[in-house]
Amino acid sequence: MASLANRHLIQPMQAEQSGFLPIDPDDAHLVQITDTHLSAVPGTRLRGIDPARTLEAVLELARPWLDTADHILLTGDLTHDGRIEGADHLRSLLDPFGKPFSFLPGNHDNPTTLERALGDRPGCWPWQVQIKEWDLISLNSRISGREGGELGGAQRERLAELLGTDTSRPTLIALHHHPTPVGSPWMDAMGLADGDALLELLQQHPRVRGVLFGHVHQQFDTRIGHLRLLGAPSTCMQFKPNSHSSRSDRRLPGFRWLLLGADGAIDTGVERLRTWPDNIAPTP
Repeated sequence: MASLANRHLIQPMQAEQSGFLPIDPDDAHLVQITDTHLSAVPGTRLRGIDPARTLEAVLELARPWLDTADHILLTGDLTHDGRIEGADHLRSLLDPFGKPFSFLPGNHDNPTTLERALGDRPGCWPWQVQIKEWDLISLNSRISGREGGELGGAQRERLAELLGTDTSRPTLIALHHHPTPVGSPWMDAMGLADGDALLELLQQHPRVRGVLFGHVHQQFDTRIGHLRLLGAPSTCMQFKPNSHSSRSDRRLPGFRWLLLGADGAIDTGVERLRTWPDNIAPTP
């Protein structure tokens, strides 16, 4: 873990785009939803926020993007307590959109529970899907009983095999834990323990254009070599960037959209709620 926390931080990009809808039918359109933190008991609050209520509001905000999306990506901590009731609720909210989706577990999730509620068949990681001209490979960084994550040698070897099968298709990698520091020491201490090894592997494969992750509850956008690393806001409570302790941010919940060009280009932005639903707001 020290490797992640002590590594030189590359300053994130600050630009944020807004109001985008795709117009080129050849491009792939992906919507990332992350860190929904749904509980088994309705109305359970997380730092003053009802995650179920804010998720419903975010999905309503995202409706124009979801209506045109080719795929939805769920990057972990979909439940807060690992119970199936929260995962079932998430499925009930996504099904009306009629879109295919990928999911992966976060440190709060029970992978078996997620597969029962969200999977149409038993899942395994890495899990590769094709979205038009792109490949999306989802990884399992969860370690039972720990907040931080790790892929492990076997999973990285399997990933290397997948990346070597067809070098012509641009590829996105998705996982829950961040493989590079985001600038908050307390959060970086529970990032991806073998993040250096993952990034070293991905640097050997130019087909990989981006890495998407959750966990950090904030927008993040930086480049390392040819890789673009992207974190997304949670659909519930946000963590204050560049903090030494776990502090809530006043920024509102949101989601990330991505427009993936057939030439490997990534256009992306974050959309957030304009007001808190039902006059709720986070506690510090």
